[in-house]
Amino acid sequence: MKKLLLLLTLALVGVNGAWADDPEISTEGYVTVYSQDFETENNPDTKYGWNTGDNGVTVSRVTEDGGNHFLQLSGTYNRSLKFDATYTRYELTFKWYAKLGSSSSKVQIKFLNDHTQTGTKYQFRYNETSGKMRVADGGGSAVGEEVTFTIPTTASTTVSDFCDVSIKSDGTNVSFTMTNANGTQTISRTVSYSSNLAMGGIQLQNAASGISYIDDIVLKAPVNNYTINYKLGDDIIKSEVGAANPDETINASAIPFTEGGQKYFKLNDDVVTCWTKTGTGAETFNVALRVAKSATLRITKDVDGEKTVSESTAIEADDNSLPWSYAWSLYEKKSTGVYYRADVDDTFIETGTFTDGETIEKTVTYSTPEEDIVFFTEVFQTEGSGYIKTDASYSGGTCERFYNGSRSYTIPAEAGCYNLEIKVPSLDGTNNRGVTIKVAGTTLASYNTFNVGTHTVPFVMPTDNATLGISKGYNGTNYIDYVLVRRVSTISTALGTNGYATFASPYPLDLTTANLPTGLTAYKASVSGSTVTFTALNQTVPANTGILLQGGDGETYNIPVVASGTDVTGNAFLVNTAGTTFSPGDTETYYYFGLKKNTLTFGTFDPSTVAIPANKAYLRVLKSSITGGARLNISFGDDETTGVADVRSKMADVKGGYYNLSGQRVDQPQKGLYIVNGKKVIVK
Repeated sequence: MKKLLLLLTLALVGVNGAWADDPEISTEGYVTVYSQDFETENNPDTKYGWNTGDNGVTVSRVTEDGGNHFLQLSGTYNRSLKFDATYTRYELTFKWYAKLGSSSSKVQIKFLNDHTQTGTKYQFRYNETSGKMRVADGGGSAVGEEVTFTIPTTASTTVSDFCDVSIKSDGTNVSFTMTNANGTQTISRTVSYSSNLAMGGIQLQNAASGISYIDDIVLKAPVNNYTINYKLGDDIIKSEVGAANPDETINASAIPFTEGGQKYFKLNDDVVTCWTKTGTGAETFNVALRVAKSATLRITKDVDGEKTVSESTAIEADDNSLPWSYAWSLYEKKSTGVYYRADVDDTFIETGTFTDGETIEKTVTYSTPEEDIVFFTEVFQTEGSGYIKTDASYSGGTCERFYNGSRSYTIPAEAGCYNLEIKVPSLDGTNNRGVTIKVAGTTLASYNTFNVGTHTVPFVMPTDNATLGISKGYNGTNYIDYVLVRRVSTISTALGTNGYATFASPYPLDLTTANLPTGLTAYKASVSGSTVTFTALNQTVPANTGILLQGGDGETYNIPVVASGTDVTGNAFLVNTAGTTFSPGDTETYYYFGLKKNTLTFGTFDPSTVAIPANKAYLRVLKSSITGGARLNISFGDDETTGVADVRSKMADVKGGYYNLSGQRVDQPQKGLYIVNGKKVIVK
């Protein structure tokens, strides 16, 4: 006859005690440490703290007709509910029901010892033929007498069909009891306690088509109160109080720890653990401490003879090493308001090892003034781990992970022209976060990719003490070392070897005759038909105004900048501030002319394939206004107009020397037409 196995399995490894009848185990004073009735969770797929177990097992909440909820386990293998601790004194009760799909199916309940289910298992085994329940060992052999027992095997799944299961332990004996649904039949056995009878959790297990149901799980255990005192000599530095189960190990706080600004270590190397003893009710444990070793770090900053001294404390590290370190910034500001550069500006951290009680003295000197700097910040932040990166090559020894939000600073300076410098020392990952930079709410620059290096952004501050804002862009992460703002009073530009160049400044310029550098003239361009006329300027001009400059051959000039300029009327020069190629869509209608390097020849170009630099200017002329191909008549002011084939230009005021019609200087002129001092000359 096949046996129908109903296995209530006890994971009791190596139990040496004998079974006894009618156990008398007191659980007085035990308190509930875990309970679950499955009535509060509405999601039927929730696992209620049960682990995933093996594949093929489904745990779900089901509802009977009366509205009560209970947990259903179907499929093969198992799932486990593990308690927060392992208990040696406890009372575990719950309701359990088994529905067997065939005579070969089985269901099990295992009582987990220390969250394991290995070794010999004790079971409730049901014999379908005799209708009796026996307590059996792992091999199925009966322990004690069998008891007549009725367990529903129908498809009914109501609470009225559930058996009551109870396990009690007083640390000396453990009893196992099952009572059938109507309370008329009970099987109960007791075993003397061993460490293998501790309670760590419950496991439901199925085989074949069996189904288990469980409800109203309650675990009770006694609780002992405890106090842990952390003491420096006789002084209590801090105390911890709590409650624990009897014989439960209580770990002391992580040591070392800091309390009241002081760091403490264990006095010796003993393992710091405490444990509560059975039946004591309340216990006190003491942990001996020592003060962390330390040294005084005294740093003197010498900014052009102006000295400030700061002190900090180097503290013993958690691994008992004794490191000290200090960092300095690339710039420091003197009380006069002038910034000075550090004499050592390639590394910014010094390190060493201290002895307990030592005083370490160091000096950082700043002796190079940079009076154009009006603002400098290290951009430090402390949002959490990973936001600050440390390296000796970073100013101040660190840089900030620029990942979220924005930074806002007030620039303590008057309205005018400035350069913003942002140092990006290293990148995190391949997708580099973009950055948007604004002054007084106006966007100066926006980078989709903020690469390694120093980024310089020219800008005009419209008001005194304007706000500088730096905000995150999209995608990835950057690290920023520092942000610096420099005042700009002039901007330099170099002329070609023939003394001419177009120019467009990111700042407004002062092009008045009184303030322009000696020997330099600035021109605007006007176009009428096929004639381009260059007229000298004597005014301030706005930023990104295209002009033609004429001066000494190959000379570099510093042109004064101003906070604002006056619009130039009738100026035909155009500027592409992006400095990239673009598609104007009108090349069938217009010629685009750019000045060839080191010449006065304006050649045509296609802006969709050729990029005019951002600091250069170009011309756009109607094709219909030029007859005979791409030819221009170019005039300087009231001088005579000269037709130059293939867009040749006429020299004006060359200050001696012979020039061909391409604007190239000729040291030994041969026969032909030349320009000397702005006039045509024929050499015969």
